[in-house]
Amino acid sequence: MRKRTRIVAITVGVAVVAGGGYAASTAIAATKTRPNTSAATMDSKHKPDAVGLCFNIKSRAIRSASVDPGYSSQATCAQDGSEQFVLLPTQWAIDKLKLKAGPAGPAGPKGATGHTGPQGPAGPIGPQGPKGDKGDNGAPAPVAKKTFKATTHLTNRSDSGTSGETWAKDTMDRTVTITREYGVPKETCGAGATVCYYYTGTLVDDGTFTTIAGAKTPADPSKTIGAAITGSIEGGTEGISFYADSKTPDELAVPATGAGDPPLTSSTGEWVKQFFPTGTKFAQLDLGGWSWTYKTSPSCDLVETHTQTTAGVSGNITAPVACS
Repeated sequence: MRKRTRIVAITVGVAVVAGGGYAASTAIAATKTRPNTSAATMDSKHKPDAVGLCFNIKSRAIRSASVDPGYSSQATCAQDGSEQFVLLPTQWAIDKLKLKAGPAGPAGPKGATGHTGPQGPAGPIGPQGPKGDKGDNGAPAPVAKKTFKATTHLTNRSDSGTSGETWAKDTMDRTVTITREYGVPKETCGAGATVCYYYTGTLVDDGTFTTIAGAKTPADPSKTIGAAITGSIEGGTEGISFYADSKTPDELAVPATGAGDPPLTSSTGEWVKQFFPTGTKFAQLDLGGWSWTYKTSPSCDLVETHTQTTAGVSGNITAPVACS
């Protein structure tokens, strides 16, 4: 039996499409089909350049539109009878149907962050920036700890008491040991230093003394020494510390022998300077705690002991008479 169709005129004002987001604004002459049909059910003569619409009779909304000259797919309307498929078979209808985007809907939720893409190529090198401020001085370069040792045989060296007057002459061996501990900031050694190192050391004396008759006694300048006698001397210090801007002390620079006083050295406290080259800068040279003990020979009728220490003096050498 032949299927009947009838022509209807559909006038669409502004139809809001829930699914497709389109609106139409023209009078469309179209062929109406029965509900729940699709473009595939239409007469074959309409298959070239066909346009299909799903039209809701009650709401007058166009839900979807399909331009499919080849009918490779179909526009299918709802199967509950609420929509009808309207075929627009002519090119004129296609040209007259003005479809435009409706208002944008609300933004959907933010999607998950995608994977990081591959790194792009390096950009061109920019211009050089301004010169920065000078940074602080870095830590001194590490230096190996090292010990140096030298012994000098001294003769006729002056020995002074509390009054500063020489009361005896010494003959002894002086052994000095210094140790280069580590580098410190150059400023520690004073202006002009380019490097600086911390040293520790010891000084040990072992020998004899001979008193000078008529000189003031070492502990009491109100008394005088009665005779020239000989006794033993021993002592030194274990607390030497100082800074120097040289890291190359030389044991061979210290003389093996020395007679008298300067120019060998003017002070026991500066003895360590002989290890270093001329022009070395020193800072905070300190003997630390020291002690020397003088004792007359047991062959003397009167055995006397005199001690000089950092804390003070004790005992005295008066040598009232020569030893028998």
